[in-house]
Amino acid sequence: MNGLKISTTISSLVLALVLFFSGYVIYSEAQAIPGGGFGGRILLAQPVCVSPVGSLVNIGLPKGGQFMYLAGGSYSYSAGPPRTPGQQMLGKTGPAVVPCMIPCPAGVCPHPQGGGLPILFHGSSLI
Repeated sequence: MNGLKISTTISSLVLALVLFFSGYVIYSEAQAIPGGGFGGRILLAQPVCVSPVGSLVNIGLPKGGQFMYLAGGSYSYSAGPPRTPGQQMLGKTGPAVVPCMIPCPAGVCPHPQGGGLPILFHGSSLI
């Protein structure tokens, strides 16, 4: 009788631990969003891209890089799209680099001029 009680208790404990850790794995996988976050001061915003229409945005520290603001594809909160150097931005990006095609006066047009991770949504300061 005692052996059955101990066996049932151990089985219940093992089952509870398995359920707990499998729930954690499912939760942590659900939190893994493609792309990543960024935030910092705008160092340079160049509205030069014609395909796709948008701007190359260079962001400084603490989590910066080169990003693409896509007209019609990036959601801007209350302060609007990136405009001037010194403006603060914070947001999320997509997982793949988008090339920036710029116009040229002669030769093969448009031609690639860098690129960056697409900005999915962002908030920015007024100035």
